[in-house]
Amino acid sequence: MNIPESIREMLNSNNPDQRAVGVRSLGKQKDPQAVLEISRMLGDSHWLVRRIAVETLGDLKDPCCFPSLVTAAGDENWKVRQGAAFALGYTGESKAKETLAKLLEDEHWQVRSAAVAGIGEFRDEHSRQILIKMTEDPNWNVATQAIRILGKTGCQESINPLKKMLNQADRQQKVHLRHAIKQIEKRCQSQGMDSDNTDKAKSNNSRKIGKSLSFRGCRGCGGDSVEQT
Repeated sequence: MNIPESIREMLNSNNPDQRAVGVRSLGKQKDPQAVLEISRMLGDSHWLVRRIAVETLGDLKDPCCFPSLVTAAGDENWKVRQGAAFALGYTGESKAKETLAKLLEDEHWQVRSAAVAGIGEFRDEHSRQILIKMTEDPNWNVATQAIRILGKTGCQESINPLKKMLNQADRQQKVHLRHAIKQIEKRCQSQGMDSDNTDKAKSNNSRKIGKSLSFRGCRGCGGDSVEQT
């Protein structure tokens, strides 16, 4: 791609802060080939530049970014892995869950917490099961992150595991648990009402159709034709 000279100078600067700014600027160019240049910066010697490159790729939400984000998930610096976990969730790629599952076992809780957030973006049953399991993470922040996300994405089956946690949770976590349970119950109730309204509408519609049909008497018995409206 034709990179503006001002951005190229920043990307080639000896100052990592300048290189990071160059990566951000490159992401705003709205050029499909920018993905290649930003991905190249994942090989930068400074973790900050690599982290900004990961965040920028995530913001682009381009499927072409996926392989680079998977590579970044294995970076030696936990802050880069953390950024990759967030970004992988934004891709919407089902294949991302495999990489995120590995990050859920990262030694740094910040990475595990970001991976929980990434998993939460998928909102399917398998992801909810993973989130329920992560409520048992030994780190308070990770467990609470999983609880919060379940509150936003969980279903009826998520309620009992959360209720069981109330017996062992500390005071602050109980607040998050009760809030999450309330969110799920409210959502389920709302969905149930929508379902009931749909059933009623179908029933009323059937009755209207029935009334508009023409019922004819049996000609063999001498019955007359009867039009019911």
